[in-house]
Amino acid sequence: MRSYPAHEDLGLNPEADRTEDLRRSGISDAAGAGTPTASEPTNQLEAEKGKFMTTISECRHCTMPTAGAAVCPFCATYTPPESPAQRLDVAVNRVDLLRHDINSVLQELPADVPLFAVADIVTALGHLRQAAVLIDRANDVLEAAAAEVKR
Repeated sequence: MRSYPAHEDLGLNPEADRTEDLRRSGISDAAGAGTPTASEPTNQLEAEKGKFMTTISECRHCTMPTAGAAVCPFCATYTPPESPAQRLDVAVNRVDLLRHDINSVLQELPADVPLFAVADIVTALGHLRQAAVLIDRANDVLEAAAAEVKR
């Protein structure tokens, strides 16, 4: 049996330490005494897993972590737009918001930014504007076709 130094030898105050002293907890030195059985937890974290830990999973619609639920609160209450035309309108609005954000970043750039970087950003803004116009035009065609089908 291995002898451990006493608390006083280590400079510890035994009254301040509230952890269980495993040397005197009744564990025998018999073979296999230190091996837990299938019903015994292998460590303290496993023993307390049910008390303090919750299962974290992902929402089945997005990557938002949820605490045991299959769907996050946003996806549970979200109702998507009903028609393709409404969804295209949402896309055009997002492109316009993106253009606005990029334009504000462009205005905040310092004066010593390389000219070609600024030119690329301005070109990208132009492409985003054209994309919004083309998506909106396609949306108008789809709405007109849907109106003809209903007549």
